[in-house]
Amino acid sequence: MGTKPHVLVLILPVQGHINPLLQFSKIIASRGIKVTVVFESSIETTFQADNQSELIKFECMTEIIDQENVPENSAPDAWIEIAKVKVLEQLPLILENKASSGEPVNVLVYDSLPHYACDIAKQFGIQAAAFFTHSATVSAIYHHLHEGTLKFPSKEEPITISLPSLPYVFKPKDLPSYVYDS
Repeated sequence: MGTKPHVLVLILPVQGHINPLLQFSKIIASRGIKVTVVFESSIETTFQADNQSELIKFECMTEIIDQENVPENSAPDAWIEIAKVKVLEQLPLILENKASSGEPVNVLVYDSLPHYACDIAKQFGIQAAAFFTHSATVSAIYHHLHEGTLKFPSKEEPITISLPSLPYVFKPKDLPSYVYDS
């Protein structure tokens, strides 16, 4: 029998993203798969106490978002760009260290926000999978906006929104904040 598969799970410190990825990590570890959870140092205490296991190891990146580098009241795009620089610096080093220590990663599971993590996985010749922490309804809204079949709501022209196959009619305040910020 060969070595156990090794999955590296990249978690960003964003509300609503940490616990789903952590629960996913626990589920796959319970199946005998080795898991390394990579997270930012600012949330280290959240992980270390309650989540120790033989199959789940935790790896801490330096703080991705230094609050001094993000202007007050800045748009989410500013935060995402700063996080991108840090992840692009640190994730390859973590993957290299795992490989050189005899624990090569087979699969990278990453929060859907840092989509560029997939490119890093490709550089290392490993499989990658985005983990969407939001609902299928939110994915459908993003898809229809991207395809142009749903128009962006504006505060001047409030509209109601309905999507194919969904019985619910949305108001702008029901939409994700990336789409409509009330």
